[in-house]
Amino acid sequence: MQANFYYNLLGQGMSIEDVAKEFNQTVGKIREALHAHHLYQMACRLDLPTEEADVVRNPRSFNLTTLERIFQTPVGRDFFGVSLREDGVVEGSIDPSEFKKGFARAVADVAAGKADSRLLNSPDDIQKYLAGFSASERPNLSRKGSFDSTTFLKAGLSKPMPSAPKATKKPAVPTVPPGLIPRTFECKLAVARIQDLFTELKRLSPGRFPNACALALRCFLELSIYSFLNSKGEITQMRAEAQAAISAKNAKRPPDKQIPPLSADWMPSLDQTLSWISDPTRNVIAQPHITKALKKVMKDEQELFALNLYAHNPAYHPTEPRLRESWKKLEDLFKVILS
Repeated sequence: MQANFYYNLLGQGMSIEDVAKEFNQTVGKIREALHAHHLYQMACRLDLPTEEADVVRNPRSFNLTTLERIFQTPVGRDFFGVSLREDGVVEGSIDPSEFKKGFARAVADVAAGKADSRLLNSPDDIQKYLAGFSASERPNLSRKGSFDSTTFLKAGLSKPMPSAPKATKKPAVPTVPPGLIPRTFECKLAVARIQDLFTELKRLSPGRFPNACALALRCFLELSIYSFLNSKGEITQMRAEAQAAISAKNAKRPPDKQIPPLSADWMPSLDQTLSWISDPTRNVIAQPHITKALKKVMKDEQELFALNLYAHNPAYHPTEPRLRESWKKLEDLFKVILS
């Protein structure tokens, strides 16, 4: 779900304002999505009958929008004794067991199709629907308490923990970026097509779109290396050497067997640019360890480099772990050619 995607971005250090700007959304829309995410997580923790539980735990089957409608209205929030915080969290001011009574009924109704957008079309409709809850399903607002969507029905989170000696701080686990390229990575090449691919690879999920990521990465690599070599005058030298090789061969051929000269729009292939940039005798890259490592990458990533942008190589089956490993191998090279 998109709401879960936004929530994960916040977990990687982005603010709601950052996410809104990144995806050209209003801050309000991002908050609504986060409230939906938290409501869904709370719904998934309920102990419901098997049939309703199966629907709830399948985000494609459960109509979360209908559940959201109830909590987007003051009458709904007042009935359940909750508020929607600015950070996207759902916060309760009553005993969580009281909230659970009414919340379980609403979630089960949505899962069973007894509550839908036609029934809950307006605040008046929502008030009428909630008035139909029995006394055992209606939250008792006089029983005060506190909880929020991060602690609701999570065992032990509301209980005080016994004091204990401070444990050694564990090293932070690196967060996985939403796209293939990490958000902190920079591209300084002033080429519109390369910048577009760079932006897309920061957003495109390799888990959801592995084939698109593989094609985009291959294209991004080819254009980036070409631009880097061209800026150093290496493409002109490549053309000169390629034309000289043709002339040398033609010197040994009869007139009717001559190889035609290179066309005006000739461009080297990815294999040619990789071989050129990894040749230590040409000293294109000043860092010898990158040149040396590139030789191994060329061998390891042959299937990726062989992808044709017009017809996918059927022997190559990209996966998220495989693509992230490919990026890891190429990262040092990109740091040089994109700077």
